[in-house]
Amino acid sequence: MKRAAFLSLALAALWGCTPLSDEAPDVPLADAAEGAGDDDGGSYEVYCRAVRAQTTQAQCGLIEQQIDDLVQGIGALDAPTAMNRGDTRKVTLRISPEATSEELIEQPVSDTDMDTRSSEDPAYENQTETFDVEISRIMEAQLTGTGFNISPSEPVEKDLGASLDARWEWEVEAVESGDLTLSATVNAKALGAEGETTQLNLFDTSQTITVGVTRTDQFADALAWIADQFSTLEKALRALAAMLGALLLVIFTVNRVRKALRSGATSDDETSPAPPPTPEPGSPDDLAQ
Repeated sequence: MKRAAFLSLALAALWGCTPLSDEAPDVPLADAAEGAGDDDGGSYEVYCRAVRAQTTQAQCGLIEQQIDDLVQGIGALDAPTAMNRGDTRKVTLRISPEATSEELIEQPVSDTDMDTRSSEDPAYENQTETFDVEISRIMEAQLTGTGFNISPSEPVEKDLGASLDARWEWEVEAVESGDLTLSATVNAKALGAEGETTQLNLFDTSQTITVGVTRTDQFADALAWIADQFSTLEKALRALAAMLGALLLVIFTVNRVRKALRSGATSDDETSPAPPPTPEPGSPDDLAQ
């Protein structure tokens, strides 16, 4: 009877309990971050999907606002169609939130040494590649390319202000020949809570352009190659001469040592006393013995 009463009380207690779910509640990451930051002013570390990086909850919210404020624009990369190896040309990158791609193409592009050659020279024809870009107040651009010496080589950051128009210029020297590629990388930088530039990018893109680089003086290239071969041959002959000189020095030293040894042996023979003569048989000396 007591056992039955105990079982009845246990069933009643279980019946009144709220069942537990095996699955965790589906709480959005942003909501969880907001809840976690309530106690410490938003300094709680969260994974910010906007920039695919770990940031504080407050910084993530600021970055998301900056991404919403990005302005759609057009970028134009201007570069020579062809270059002569050894030439230095100017490559420009322009971005604007208002200009159409046609307007960017029509804007004149100055060159570093256009005054030294005819504008009809095919090596001074330019080409323009346009592309879409998201623009923020702080933009960064860098030009890279194998076979070129590019100045400046590091990323260049610009504060666009209210106009959001920007222009970058690079001095590009062709040092190799062939169909070579230049690539411009553009980043929209994120700002911190105090307006400082961070290492996080709100938007990034790149645009490539191909430049045909030719050799202008094959005869000079041939002479340079021959001079290089002669220089290599001269170094080899100098090394060989040094080896022969060392060998001759060794042979000369050995010969001198041999002569010195022979001379010493001859001197010893001359200074030592001669042995007494052997008496002949039948001589008085022999009979005396």
